[in-house]
Amino acid sequence: MSDFEQRKSDHLDLAISGDVGFRRTSLFEQVTLVHCSLPEISIDEIDLTTNVAGIRCRSPLLISGMTGGNTRAGDVNRLLASVAEEGGYAIGLGSQRAMIASGKLDEKVGASYQLRDVAPTAPIFANLGAVQAAAFPTSLVEDLVGFVGANALCLHLNPA
Repeated sequence: MSDFEQRKSDHLDLAISGDVGFRRTSLFEQVTLVHCSLPEISIDEIDLTTNVAGIRCRSPLLISGMTGGNTRAGDVNRLLASVAEEGGYAIGLGSQRAMIASGKLDEKVGASYQLRDVAPTAPIFANLGAVQAAAFPTSLVEDLVGFVGANALCLHLNPA
């Protein structure tokens, strides 16, 4: 297993077994919501569709950039993608930096990011660090997006 694959697997182990809970308060426990139903509106009249970067989504919810880089992470991605497809959500991929080996797209690693067979209509957002996107040739970034059949590319920042 490569260093990238091991690191991605370690992330999954930590999320499953580690203490990753939020320790500070969000202050939501101090909020009381007053019930105010809208009986004059039929549930059939409510439209949750929205557009994100010009991409139509059936729901304003997004399964954010998750994981990828090894078979186990691919299994998690596929489960989340099936949820996204069924619920009409968009899904973001984990950083696709792991798909690059020696300056080329590694299709074997890239398979863990391919979700179109379980989410043919869900909007999929590719994901790459801004530093990598600036360093890689444009054609390689386009290959990353095209390989997974993504609708758009999200760039993430790691300020540390």
